[in-house]
Amino acid sequence: QREITCECERSNQPSLVQVLHLSNGSAINDKLAAKEGRVSELLARKLAPAELLTEAWMLAVSREPNERERREFTKLIETASPDERRQVIEDLFWSLLASREFLFQH
Repeated sequence: QREITCECERSNQPSLVQVLHLSNGSAINDKLAAKEGRVSELLARKLAPAELLTEAWMLAVSREPNERERREFTKLIETASPDERRQVIEDLFWSLLASREFLFQH
């Protein structure tokens, strides 16, 4: 049932349902874990942490990571075991996609 009659009545503010879906829903996590997804592609290219971070930030928020972001995430990537590396990269993308900066731009 359509209860809104005018486009002007729609809110561009995120709702609680949207926030919960991003935080707890499976849609983003399933896409990040997909074998034919972007994370798999980046891991297959065996990029250095700095290159991987630049790619992730450019894809998600259209800018390069700042010095603090680069330092903190480089540390996470470099200290991850080979078995944990994919999970770290998925978490990196999840954090970008759940950020206010991403939501504001997209």
